[in-house]
Amino acid sequence: MREVIMGYQGEMSLKGLNRNQFESTMMKILRYRLKTVGKFRVYCTQSTFYMEPEEDDIDMDLAFERVSKVFGLAALSRAVVCEKDFDTICQTAEDYQSPWHQDLQGGGPPLGQDFPHDQP
Repeated sequence: MREVIMGYQGEMSLKGLNRNQFESTMMKILRYRLKTVGKFRVYCTQSTFYMEPEEDDIDMDLAFERVSKVFGLAALSRAVVCEKDFDTICQTAEDYQSPWHQDLQGGGPPLGQDFPHDQP
């Protein structure tokens, strides 16, 4: 699976004619933050920054931590690239989320079981 990091601009997308300067500066900062992690392709489309690793052995947890401290990003998320076919999307989502799902299942009581009050 090819994983990417997506960063959302928030208020910066409301800027006027100088928005391109803000986006260029943000991409420069993101490239600088990711330089020590590995080689990344950083680009911006529709007010979203995409950070795609160009190498296979990159620590995406470390990369996500590095870009999470960049000022100006409203939100960050990790995603997986897949084909635009419904069955492929469902299978990729299941494969991608299964490690986190297993951690949640084995860690404690099922959700809603530890709520101390009576529910109507």
